[in-house]
Amino acid sequence: MVSRRLLLPVLSGNILMLVSGAFKVWPVAYLQTIFKSDYVGMALMFELMGKIIGSIIFPLLAELIGRKYSLLLMTFPAVFSLIISEFFYGILFLFCTARVFSGMIVGGSFAVLPIYIAEISETKSKGSLIASMFIFYNIGGEIFIPLLTGITYDSSVLVSLCIIVLAIAYCITFALIAPETPYYYLKKGRHNVAKIVLNKLRAANINTDIELIEMQGHVNQNGQNAQENERVIVCVRGPGWVKSGIMMFGILVSQIVISVGVYETNIFTFIMHEMYNPSLIIGVAALLICCISTALVDKIGRKLLMMIFYGGIAVSAATFIILFRFIPVENVNAYLLPTIILIGSQYSLFILQTILLAELFPLKIKMISSALFTSLYFSSDIVIHLLMVISSFFKYFLVVLISIGMLPIVRFFYLETRGKSLQRIQSILNKK
Repeated sequence: MVSRRLLLPVLSGNILMLVSGAFKVWPVAYLQTIFKSDYVGMALMFELMGKIIGSIIFPLLAELIGRKYSLLLMTFPAVFSLIISEFFYGILFLFCTARVFSGMIVGGSFAVLPIYIAEISETKSKGSLIASMFIFYNIGGEIFIPLLTGITYDSSVLVSLCIIVLAIAYCITFALIAPETPYYYLKKGRHNVAKIVLNKLRAANINTDIELIEMQGHVNQNGQNAQENERVIVCVRGPGWVKSGIMMFGILVSQIVISVGVYETNIFTFIMHEMYNPSLIIGVAALLICCISTALVDKIGRKLLMMIFYGGIAVSAATFIILFRFIPVENVNAYLLPTIILIGSQYSLFILQTILLAELFPLKIKMISSALFTSLYFSSDIVIHLLMVISSFFKYFLVVLISIGMLPIVRFFYLETRGKSLQRIQSILNKK
């Protein structure tokens, strides 16, 4: 059971994910009704650029000024983006700037918030609390925005105003409730403050002395006797970072290949539109999978869940290959279930990827590593679109191949982080 002292900062941080989820579909959904498709395509391109910029800038700020203040600063691009989008969308330069701002909050939240949650969480609930981010992210995009547009009769100004109010509410709530992480204070040599913060995050009857000593060991683990710039080099060259980097890169490459199949699958959502309203079905399915992942990730572990989802992806992609051969695409009933399984499993892998990103890397370069791999993840959209030219059969064949290939790799070479503290994870990874 997660204590209220810990749950409140996590929930206040997850309001940011509601805002990020809202930016996933708004105001692009509104723009599609008033602009040509090429204009909307340009908006999405600049939004992708913003995601990459945000996933680099905000983790570096988190290293310099603290995790809390970096997360609070994300309020400003959110508000600026909506104001510019509503009142200055006719000016091309300002419109593109607004799209960059909207992407920055999404990229920054995925790069910084998981690490913040990991650094304040207890070992037993670390994974589920990080996974809870995605529940709020999906609520923001799949429920909050459709509900608002229904209530306001598609009035873009009122919808944007509601999101601005939500962003400001996040800023005030997070500023008042959420503390800076004990790890960050220990990095800055403020041991007494770190102890006070840790006591506030844990239940009143828990003795935090042992946990604080373990945290201090994590802080001092790499390059403690070196200069500041030398410590980063020591961490990067160490076996802990190398092993973590290989594990993250493996998931990233598999995600790129699997996303090619998912993007191809999205074609069927347009075919199914008349019968199923597939955006709602897939959105609700994604939300359910997020809830399942949150419930199970600290019970059965990251590795087993990852293998289950890779297996689900392989089965659904193989099903598509068979369906293409024997059943016309117009028979939408046959394609709905494998579509949901493929998209849901791929999305769940992204959840597990985010959890591992927050757990694996050494504290000294955790934010730098997050900036690197989160920006690479968002940049992979470019590679995915380049791969869309290959045939549907070959796309799904690659998805089956990579998914089956990842099963033994995850089983024998990936570290199970369930039930392990951040310091314990580093101790295992640093063994040569």
